[in-house]
Amino acid sequence: MSAHTPEPLRPVTGILPAARDRWVLLLVCTLAGIGLGVAAIPLAPVSATATATVQVGPGLVRILELAPAPASAEDSVALAATRPVHAAIAEELGTDVEEVEDSLTVAVRDGTSFIDFRYTAPTAVDAEAGADAASVAYLEAAQADAFERWQRQKQKVYNLIETAPATQTNRLRQQSQSLNSTIVDVGQIAQPAEDTAEESALPTGVLPLAGGLAGLLLAVVAAYLLEARSPRLRRRGAVSVPGVRDLGALEGRASVGIAGVAAMLGVGRRLGGVDGDDARHVRLGVDVMAKGRDDLVGVVRRQLAEAAPDLEVRVVPVDLETVDGLDEAASCDGIVLIGVEGITRVDEIDQTVARLDFVDAPCFGIATAGGRRWAASA
Repeated sequence: MSAHTPEPLRPVTGILPAARDRWVLLLVCTLAGIGLGVAAIPLAPVSATATATVQVGPGLVRILELAPAPASAEDSVALAATRPVHAAIAEELGTDVEEVEDSLTVAVRDGTSFIDFRYTAPTAVDAEAGADAASVAYLEAAQADAFERWQRQKQKVYNLIETAPATQTNRLRQQSQSLNSTIVDVGQIAQPAEDTAEESALPTGVLPLAGGLAGLLLAVVAAYLLEARSPRLRRRGAVSVPGVRDLGALEGRASVGIAGVAAMLGVGRRLGGVDGDDARHVRLGVDVMAKGRDDLVGVVRRQLAEAAPDLEVRVVPVDLETVDGLDEAASCDGIVLIGVEGITRVDEIDQTVARLDFVDAPCFGIATAGGRRWAASA
């Protein structure tokens, strides 16, 4: 029998079986991720948000006008969001415009002429300074905008006076006088940002949860790669090794495991085919390729007794991975390999079959058993 060289990568049946059989890896990685998340809580970034409030004024107001209508709050918000205003704020704070755009939020209070300037920064002091700088920069920009509109209007009236007919001159002069008695009122700071900063941080459970999920994800990926590198048996009765017979699924009871009974009958027929009285006294070595599953040797023994009750077979466990096991196998009349679903690796089967080259006893084939103990002993 020729030795088998395991392939470096084999097809994988799915992520779930690979993860299920490596649940210890998943548990350890998940707990490690949670631990790292807990350790990172003190290092989590903390931010503060402060608010400065401006009451929007009417803009251009004639002297002695008692109840001037306020300017549009929406227009004021649009002015506060312009790049020149952001540039003025950035200059005041000593930062760049992009940071101001990311940190500043301007919103009007519904149904009012009040505008809130909210600024977020790493510390409360910086947040309050940013909100105050934003409110001041807006008022200065609004003041300049209103004054520019007043100048344009006055220049327009002056030009009309120069070119208008005499019948319209008096009315235009009245408009000019009205403009001369106009003042600029763009609003005022209703509430500075002092003592308005509110610190915020991630909820305590977020980092441990994220760490646990990250650890679980990494463990699943690792389990999948390990399965791809060294896949395990996934289905009983589906072993395909060149030159070695597939004995099918090894069930706990002969009446249930038809494939297992047929496999054991095949072994019994092979053992009973030797001539002479000594043919009734044979040794069958059973190599269970899964730690802690020596109970499968008893399953083989019971199924042989059911399949060939007149055949006296001594079933002995052997371990082909050890020198003593190879010596024990050499004294047997035949060898049966047992693989366990979800535990026995495919490359382990290849290596065990390759060791049969050093054993004179014939290998009758490979049977597979379920991963749970009751599946093989019930």
